[in-house]
Amino acid sequence: MHTFKGIPVLVFPYSNIEQIPTNKKDKDLTQIKDFHKKVSQNRMCDFWDDKNKLLSNIIIALFFIVWL
Repeated sequence: MHTFKGIPVLVFPYSNIEQIPTNKKDKDLTQIKDFHKKVSQNRMCDFWDDKNKLLSNIIIALFFIVWL
């Protein structure tokens, strides 16, 4: 697991990049795809598509870090 100054780095990028409003993304999605690739390397990473899945992913990740 990747750490920064001894603190675990958790990454939860949004998975449905096509649904991001046009004014918040590049036209061909290369910047978002490059960002997803960069932040996913050597880190605990889980993609989400709705706020309930995001919440459950965060709870599970924190449980994993704290108790295991």
